[in-house]
Amino acid sequence: MPVALYPSMRVCSVTFEPLSTPVEVPYWQKAQAKYKGQNSAQGSKISDDPEAQE
Repeated sequence: MPVALYPSMRVCSVTFEPLSTPVEVPYWQKAQAKYKGQNSAQGSKISDDPEAQE
């Protein structure tokens, strides 16, 4: 199925890979983690990204 792409349009691909070593700082401990503390499914917070404010 063809998809139209436009300048500045965001495109996403998600992959999950096993880690060979433990992470230094878990996501939920990062100050800038937009999705930490949620208890259910949430809508995208992509508009909170600084580059989306431009």
